[in-house]
Amino acid sequence: MGDRSQSSAHPMGFATSDMTVSDHEYDTATRWSELYRLLLAPGTQGYALRATRGQQPVREASGDPIELITQAEHAGAGRAVWAVVAPIRPDLLVVDLDGCADLVASSIVDSVDDSAALIAYRAASGSPDSEHLVVACPTTASRRYLLDRIDTIRAWESLSPTQLDVRTSDQFLRLPGSAPLKPGGGWCYPIDDDGRRMTAPAATRRAHRAILELPTLLSVVPAVTVADRTSRRNERPTTATESTAFDVAEATDFAAASDLEQPCAWRPRRQFTPREWAVLHHTPEEGHRSHAATSAAWVLWRYGIRSWRRAASWYRTCPAFRKFADRDDHGRAHWESIKSRALGHRPADPAGADHIRTVLAEIACWDDANLVAAALACIHHRFADGYGTDARPISWRDMALWLNVGHHTAGRRLRALVNRGLLVVTVIHDRASAPHSATCYSLRTPPEIYRTDLHHDVTEGGGRTKTPTLLHPLWGHLSHTAHHTWSQLSPTTALPTAAIARATGLPAGTSTHGALHLLLRLESVGLAARVGQGRGTRWLRGPRSLSAAAESCGALAHQQDLHETVTAERAAWHAPTVRSSRTIRERLRLRRRRRDSRPPDKESHAELPFGSTFAKPMSRSTSTRYRRARGSSVGRTGGGEGGKSP
Repeated sequence: MGDRSQSSAHPMGFATSDMTVSDHEYDTATRWSELYRLLLAPGTQGYALRATRGQQPVREASGDPIELITQAEHAGAGRAVWAVVAPIRPDLLVVDLDGCADLVASSIVDSVDDSAALIAYRAASGSPDSEHLVVACPTTASRRYLLDRIDTIRAWESLSPTQLDVRTSDQFLRLPGSAPLKPGGGWCYPIDDDGRRMTAPAATRRAHRAILELPTLLSVVPAVTVADRTSRRNERPTTATESTAFDVAEATDFAAASDLEQPCAWRPRRQFTPREWAVLHHTPEEGHRSHAATSAAWVLWRYGIRSWRRAASWYRTCPAFRKFADRDDHGRAHWESIKSRALGHRPADPAGADHIRTVLAEIACWDDANLVAAALACIHHRFADGYGTDARPISWRDMALWLNVGHHTAGRRLRALVNRGLLVVTVIHDRASAPHSATCYSLRTPPEIYRTDLHHDVTEGGGRTKTPTLLHPLWGHLSHTAHHTWSQLSPTTALPTAAIARATGLPAGTSTHGALHLLLRLESVGLAARVGQGRGTRWLRGPRSLSAAAESCGALAHQQDLHETVTAERAAWHAPTVRSSRTIRERLRLRRRRRDSRPPDKESHAELPFGSTFAKPMSRSTSTRYRRARGSSVGRTGGGEGGKSP
């Protein structure tokens, strides 16, 4: 959970009196539903927290915030009995005014007007002189200007970051209708520019107008609907864009499922500096504990700690983390928010971005879908992070993890990218001089000789931090050529096999090779649907999701096994002593023996992880004859393994 989940509710001064509301506002349990759908991203999970006397809030439940506030208001006969907290959608700017609303709220509202932004949500948080502001900025320049103005106002009024706080997308906010979490606090409710309480429909209309100004939406803006007061109480109104919300949730499901955690940054260990030790062991005063914990967490991140398993012991022992260590999750939510912010940070690199766009346009016309996926993996995971396109480390273990393939396949594809001129080796791995450094490559624009009439979609499902659909772990099992075939299918228009073969550059083939072979494999996992028989056979895109198909065919299990193996090998290579390295390698050997003692299933993985004695029998579709007919450059590169380094 994010920093200060109770929002700005602090025991400051005397409690404000409870506002009286008309009875008609409580005649439906879904009065906040449309406002919640506008302020939260699809699929957002929230928590229901109950205040306790003199202790941290206790978690009552978790799940859909709309359902949580509905249950809370049912239990309280119209007034929520607990607080519902959840992160606001990331394309909105959230400002928390804690005890300084009378001082700076008008200045911030004026700055919102100057930046051409609109206020989507404004609420009294329940504490005296405290408010929440959620702003929709139409452009990046508008958002940047508003952030600069907030920094100026904070400095001019001598306010701390706790009093005038700009929330991140990972920090939780108390939602409208929520009960107080501090003694003497009030319920959270939306207000207008004059500080008067607004009804839920009026707040929803304001949010809807503001969110329409956003440049890119997480999904189509939910239509503002009015609950039918004659319907059953437990039914919630539906909107025309509800199916779009489920589509976005399905698209983001892969990003969460494939986030396999690395325990640390694989680099030589160093000692903490005296200043870093002082930050970790600093005992902060009340009101500054959150920022002290955040500073200490960044110290751990810069040191190289990545997983919660490694960070947990620091949270237990260092006094800087005491506020979060006393919570139910012992500080894990705080660490995950720091990790998310660090991994999502992308420094501005206009020249590199232009170069990457040129390279993507070139590789999108290649004939080999497997090499297109390998090139996209290198660009997305290494060169597009804002830290330059020259001398970046890439090992064949990296390629294996990105594509969910075995190490021999990863090495061949890495060497093939070098042969095609996409990558240039700038620093060769040297065990003697730099044993902990991988081979470094620079990104170059490949020659136009490899262009074809084919087109691969290298942007579908991707973004600044989201993984493109082409790099889903499923395609490491089915082959990335199968993804090219799947991308040609339509959920509504049935296509014949010959048309799909022409679009993918494959022969029509039979059940053992060509386009038909790939379509049958897609059909076996539910990603393609057959219409008709014989010469009249047509193909539609199947109803199954990529994550469900990957789980059923074993691709996710293979990815987890591969990740654990690579992590163990890297841990052994970077171990501080020979004894610890030997212990890790022995455990890895035992694990391989147990795995290889089980006979492989008929639907085995595309390639078993490192050290496996079993291999999948080669089908005719992957034979040497078929690769020569395709002219695949992967088949001509031999067994090169690129940079042999952990």
